[in-house]
Amino acid sequence: MRLFHDKLDLEEDNNKEGGEIAERKGCRFLHDEAELEARLARLEADTRKCENELSALRQAAEAGDMDAQMQLAGYYHRDNNFKQALVYYGLAAEKDNKNAIRMMAELYRKCKRLDEAEQCYRRLEAVSGKAMDLELGKLLLEKGDKPQAVEYLRKAAKAGKKEAAQLLEKLDYVPDVSQLERMALMNGCKDAALELGEYYYEKVPRLSAFWYHFAYTHNHVRPLDQECINKVFGKSHYCEEEVRRLDEGSFSIFKRSGTRRAREIRAEIESKEQFAESDNDPSLLVELGDLYESLGEYESALQRYFMAMDGGSGDVDVRIAVAYMRAGDLSNGMHWLQKAADRNDLNAYNYLARTYEEMNDRENQLKCCLRLSELGNRLVDVRIAELYEAKMEFSKALFYYKRYWEHEIGQPGKDVRMENKIHRLERMCPSGHDAIDQLEKVFNTYRKQAKIAAIKLGTCYYEGTDIEPDYQKSAFWYRQAGTK
Repeated sequence: MRLFHDKLDLEEDNNKEGGEIAERKGCRFLHDEAELEARLARLEADTRKCENELSALRQAAEAGDMDAQMQLAGYYHRDNNFKQALVYYGLAAEKDNKNAIRMMAELYRKCKRLDEAEQCYRRLEAVSGKAMDLELGKLLLEKGDKPQAVEYLRKAAKAGKKEAAQLLEKLDYVPDVSQLERMALMNGCKDAALELGEYYYEKVPRLSAFWYHFAYTHNHVRPLDQECINKVFGKSHYCEEEVRRLDEGSFSIFKRSGTRRAREIRAEIESKEQFAESDNDPSLLVELGDLYESLGEYESALQRYFMAMDGGSGDVDVRIAVAYMRAGDLSNGMHWLQKAADRNDLNAYNYLARTYEEMNDRENQLKCCLRLSELGNRLVDVRIAELYEAKMEFSKALFYYKRYWEHEIGQPGKDVRMENKIHRLERMCPSGHDAIDQLEKVFNTYRKQAKIAAIKLGTCYYEGTDIEPDYQKSAFWYRQAGTK
């Protein structure tokens, strides 16, 4: 009996305990449900807040806010909504945002839209001024254009990109030497010569040095185009073609003033022509030539200038040269400039110096500047110094900088920038150091000048300047220039 009562007591205790557990579970369920509802409410609030923020960002982006455009593009990019990401990256890219253009290139590449990716990388090159050779090389490999890809990867490898060098090793690239030689010798292609220098570096140091030397010292003179000519010689203000375009365009103050001024010049020409026919006055003929030239009628201008010369005017050479140059006759233009320069015409030398600068012909530019300095133009000394500095001839550059400072500045503190440049050059070429030591010091010390110093060192070892010729060292230093 006692055992029976003990069993009942145990069951009663178990029932009580079970009820307490159930009650606790029920409370916990109610608590969890309330917490879930609170979480859902917070999530809905966060969603509404996010939607409001997105709406505000869209409005700002459409209004032209570049930060908003980039934030939206990044949001859609992370959400794998590439279509919308490209839309907003594109809006920012219109303002030449480099990061936006880069992200567009990567997205296009990810989506296998390789032509658009290539366009973005090339645009990024133009906007940033930095080569995208590695990226373009990898992209062209994806497109299956192996020869073009190799060309870009070679450039990237020369610039020190290890990934490019590794890719080239995997491709087992062997250049077409004969084709590269033709490109270098016949077309003056610097990249082809550099590639040949790299190809022969381990194989034949003498040939490597030769091609590097050709690449860095061959005078790559640019042909003059009309834009260069206008930059040096100016252009006519009221040529007939320009007046015609103005007449066809919308009315404006510029149109009315331009055409009116052209008509005034035409009337002045008609008036002077009457006197010129009877008087045959050289000075009047020169004035007529100037008027015709201002209208862009170069043939008529040249006729008047030559008539003035036949009449005894001896200072029209430069005017004849300028008329020829503006008319696009470069050969005759340079001939008459040189003719004027031969009789020490300062204006002719100025034009020649500026023309050679536009042609990238630094040697002839330097000769003209030196002649101007001999003729008493001290203002040109600073340009001479800059040209010598570019050639790494620091002692000569220092001489002309100092001479310019003494004649044109003279007082300490008046031109701090010039004084700092002189002090820097004095440190770069201390007395008692030969050219090789100076250049090695520049290479190791002055980051901005390191490439030029390496080229100059390669040239010294190749040509045997101040040292015995050493083709292996020449090739080494030329190669260093490509890594700086």
